[in-house]
Amino acid sequence: MDREFVRGLLVEASFAYGFTIAFWGSGVLIVNEYGLPHTPGVFAYAVGAVTGFGLLIRSCVVRDDRRSRPGDRRYIVTHDRTTAASFGGVFTRVTPERTPQYVLLAGVHHLASLVPIVVTHLVLIAPVGTFGSLFLVGTNVSVVYNIAAAMEESVSEWMLQHDPR
Repeated sequence: MDREFVRGLLVEASFAYGFTIAFWGSGVLIVNEYGLPHTPGVFAYAVGAVTGFGLLIRSCVVRDDRRSRPGDRRYIVTHDRTTAASFGGVFTRVTPERTPQYVLLAGVHHLASLVPIVVTHLVLIAPVGTFGSLFLVGTNVSVVYNIAAAMEESVSEWMLQHDPR
């Protein structure tokens, strides 16, 4: 078995795997609370998830009021760890320049995948109704997982920089 190959698989799959754990774990809590949702509930959950990504993108990009000419829209990225910041804006072409390097702890995303499940439990016990809960849970998982993963990555980078070895 090629050790480097396995290490690469684990790190590259971890972000998607953590995201999957967060969504499936939250989905299991929904089924436990409400039973299998009908079509409108499924759409509420999915629209909530897409809305969560929209909120992440929107929170990362703000218009720059210093326009060089009328009609010219420039954007400033205000956060460096989520979607729009990674791409430099909402609408842009992306050409990967290199393979990303991850710190091992951040590549596992233990806490990042569990935090949205805990928040889902809190949403489900709140008095917002089935439809509202499903929408909020979808939004929660998208937003909370990505923020928690970014925080976990930052902590991992800090730990690596301060490692006495």
